[in-house]
Amino acid sequence: MLFIKNLNSGYEELHVLKDVNLEFKNSEFISVVGPNGSGKTTILKSIFNIAKVYQGSKITFFGKELVELKVHELILQGIAYVPQGRINFSDLNIEQNLLLGNYHIKDKKTIQENLQTVYDFFPELHKFRHKLAFALSGGQQQMLAIGRALMLQPKLLLLDEPSLGLSPKLTQELFAKIKEISRKGTLVLMVEQQAKKAMEYTDKTVVMESGQVRLFGKSKDLLKDKRLGKVFLGGK
Repeated sequence: MLFIKNLNSGYEELHVLKDVNLEFKNSEFISVVGPNGSGKTTILKSIFNIAKVYQGSKITFFGKELVELKVHELILQGIAYVPQGRINFSDLNIEQNLLLGNYHIKDKKTIQENLQTVYDFFPELHKFRHKLAFALSGGQQQMLAIGRALMLQPKLLLLDEPSLGLSPKLTQELFAKIKEISRKGTLVLMVEQQAKKAMEYTDKTVVMESGQVRLFGKSKDLLKDKRLGKVFLGGK
């Protein structure tokens, strides 16, 4: 479904990712973990054409080359990106924020169906749908950010640090919801600092270090790998 070959990318002269090769299938839930500065977020930004992808890199999605596609073209390919920090429109209410996720759709029936799908998935958003975004709790803010991405009915969902600022209980609830999203047919790539907790929910894990993939495999297997704690996560 998503094929990354010889990915070299970064930010102008800052070369971050070095010869990254990865392949993912439909409906997989993938965690991307590693030390700060290891290139985790740059993988997401490279896919979404925010980072600079250098010549010779290849990123294909359902066989279509993504490199050099503009952001709005990536969205039309079914790719949604939720950046770090729960970015919402604070002076709009929940429903208005969600509707912005379907700005490119003209059919009102489709928009209402997408809205109902999000409300069914996050009942709390429906309950507070007229509440302004700035007044929401951290967990509600994150649900809203993800819900707006789900309005796109994405085939690929890119999440950057969705647990940031959330309590352990809310983090577990959020990860369980994201897992449910993947089970409904969406490939999810999630960058996370809470690596071990994320890996308890994901199917596979990419472990990054110094811009390169050091480990990639089933999360349950990597959780038992001593190299994970000693080298990459600072654990014991």
